[in-house]
Amino acid sequence: MAKKQEDVTVWTDKDGTKIKIVDMDTRHLNSVICLIEKYAVERAEKIPKRLVAAITATTNEVEKLKLKKKLRDMLENGIDPNTVYPQYNNLCLEQQNRYNNN
Repeated sequence: MAKKQEDVTVWTDKDGTKIKIVDMDTRHLNSVICLIEKYAVERAEKIPKRLVAAITATTNEVEKLKLKKKLRDMLENGIDPNTVYPQYNNLCLEQQNRYNNN
């Protein structure tokens, strides 16, 4: 069974409340964007350690090469916040629209 695609126009708060991105107040919108960016940085700091451990642990050379490529890509590019939260691009677009309209 295929995973249901997440609605990227809706944000779900930690208490489970769903709100359309366009209906979020500006302060909330800005806070969520900062939260996502901070979380992406934290993940970028933790994942390389896990990848190095996995590279060291595996004896499969093909798998080792794949993991090394993934590690190299991450170190060069960091983690895209949109991969952490698919709503990130829509949140940023809404933020940009609000600043352009003021």
